Amino acid sequence: MNHRLLLPLLLFAGFAIAAYPRLHRKLLRDQSHRAAEAATAQIVPQLRDGDLIFHTSQSAQSRAIQLATHSAWSHCGIVYKQGENWQVFEAVQPVKLSRWPTGWRGARAATS
Repeated sequence: MNHRLLLPLLLFAGFAIAAYPRLHRKLLRDQSHRAAEAATAQIVPQLRDGDLIFHTSQSAQSRAIQLATHSAWSHCGIVYKQGENWQVFEAVQPVKLSRWPTGWRGARAATS
């Protein structure tokens, strides 16, 4: 092999190995977001202002909550419609209003 090509090839291989975990996490987040959008699309026609929405996410914190509470769900919020978009009032740091389901990474949800 030509020695002039060896350094660029090694640099590229190093970059690819270093970038893989980040790209893989991004792919998993994107897949999870698409799954959440599909799951919530089934619920949206049934929603009414003030419904409680229970959900899970992919985070370690969410899993810890599920294990500690022996529940299928780890989070809950109150949904309401603002214009054409559903919003959720949920307890996060700090408590805030979020566009629903944009901030949620889980693919499962249920209403009361």
